[in-house]
Amino acid sequence: MDEFVLFKNFSKNKKYRKSFSNLASDIFGLNFEMWFAEGYCNENYITYSYIYNEKVISNVSINKFTIMQDGEIKKVIQLGTVMTDSNYRNKGLIRRLINEIFKDYKNKVDYIYLFANNSVLDFYTKFGFNRKNETEYKISMNDIRNRNSRKINYKKMGYKNVASVRRLNLSLPTDKIIMERLCKDRYPVSNKFGIIKDEWPLKVYCNYIFNNNLYYFQDDDIVVILERKNDEVIIYDIISKNPIDIDNILIRVIESDDKNIKINFIPESNKFKVITRDVIDDDNALFIKNCKGKVRDGEILFPVTSHT
Repeated sequence: MDEFVLFKNFSKNKKYRKSFSNLASDIFGLNFEMWFAEGYCNENYITYSYIYNEKVISNVSINKFTIMQDGEIKKVIQLGTVMTDSNYRNKGLIRRLINEIFKDYKNKVDYIYLFANNSVLDFYTKFGFNRKNETEYKISMNDIRNRNSRKINYKKMGYKNVASVRRLNLSLPTDKIIMERLCKDRYPVSNKFGIIKDEWPLKVYCNYIFNNNLYYFQDDDIVVILERKNDEVIIYDIISKNPIDIDNILIRVIESDDKNIKINFIPESNKFKVITRDVIDDDNALFIKNCKGKVRDGEILFPVTSHT
């Protein structure tokens, strides 16, 4: 094992960074080099890698997050970009990298978490991780309509003009500035469970995954990431510098054919009934290891925009 060299945080080492990006491209089809070049993989993304013959052959990355959890700030890390070159598997490299991360961070963070697919569900329990099901949140459009009569009177309800909502076009410098400004030091999307200081990976999702799903509420200066699938509206995230009025947003996004709103975070609605159910997803299973603190005992949902 002495021939494998442990190397931490090669973000400024162009040779190792390019090798890492090539491996990530081969395994996941992801172009990390582009994200490094644009500064999206910032100081909160740290690689733990094994080098062999000047190439990255195994890696586990940590992603530092600050989380608002039931009104309290928690420091956590998410493990991601877990990968090994096919020529060097079954040598215990991932195990050694995870143990190195534990040594460096177990006394510095409240908990460590990750998402795993069904091929490794038994692997992470060996490190003290426990599986926890996330919760799905939905609101019926009928509930919204019934509580506000057949015709929604925005003025009477105190809400601003729905016409002030527009789709962002990130090819326009002015719109890209809006997105990047709001991503920096955002307000938590939920005080029950909301991630802050998450420019990485939030900007990647905004620029490359949801770039056609960013809606700017001009009067409120917020961006809502949403899309419609069949008769359902999916709200993935809300990016704001100020406290978020989720009921205001729900009222303003509905259209006549919509039947349900699915919300990808814990919604704090004061007006509408939120329907919940536990989700068992073996292809995207959440595992958590408590350290100095612990994750909340009740419902939990990490927004997809925080997945690495």
